[in-house]
Amino acid sequence: MLKKRLILILAALTICLLMISCSGKDEESSSVPSQESSFSSSKNDETTSSQEDPPTSKEEQPVYTTKISISNDFPELELQLFAQQDEAGLYHATRLEIYHASISTLPMQTIEISDCESDTPDFLLTVEDMNFDGVKDIRLVSSKGIQNIYYHCYLWNIDSASFEQDTVLSGLSSPKVVEADKAVAFYEHISATDYREGEMRFLDGEWTLTKEKTQTYDSATGLFTVITRELEGGTMAVTSQETLTQQQVEESMNSSY
Repeated sequence: MLKKRLILILAALTICLLMISCSGKDEESSSVPSQESSFSSSKNDETTSSQEDPPTSKEEQPVYTTKISISNDFPELELQLFAQQDEAGLYHATRLEIYHASISTLPMQTIEISDCESDTPDFLLTVEDMNFDGVKDIRLVSSKGIQNIYYHCYLWNIDSASFEQDTVLSGLSSPKVVEADKAVAFYEHISATDYREGEMRFLDGEWTLTKEKTQTYDSATGLFTVITRELEGGTMAVTSQETLTQQQVEESMNSSY
């Protein structure tokens, strides 16, 4: 009887061990899909995050930056000029951002620019008082030819506390500030034989032509006509008119140098 009981006990223990072993395998098998599901879920989250957060583009940088002073009573300004460069190497200005150099990181003014190109990134940017009000203005080249050069001219407006484009000065060829006369001189090369030059003054709040000299060539006669006009009594009056030969024109040019 004792022997039979031992056999029965051993058989029962064997069955228990087999049951425990099978149960362990089932748990291990069930844990594998769970890990795969977790990995799949994590991968989907990464994909979704990648789709929702695309990489940011590189921030546009100015092609030229400079600091200027327009008046002793005004804080220093920082100018940042933005432009696109084409395949030929020309720069095309898109905007000018103006900052208080030491006060703010946000621009105090942004000037949108078009029709303005240059072969240098600084656009020959010049700061000078063009209307003689004691505050310096800004100009940058817009078009540069063999003979004529044009600028976008921005004058300081004390009422709006901002720079505004002056269409009159922007339309002058090769402008030059003449401090002694409080005038802006210009020279326009019209053709190989013809030209126009003169002076503009800022009178009663507007630009006024005060002096003009023109030269035209008559191919039928082979002669040049040179006419000088000056502002008299509110109107431009002819003060001189000459008809010159080619030799006389050359002599006149040589004597002016």
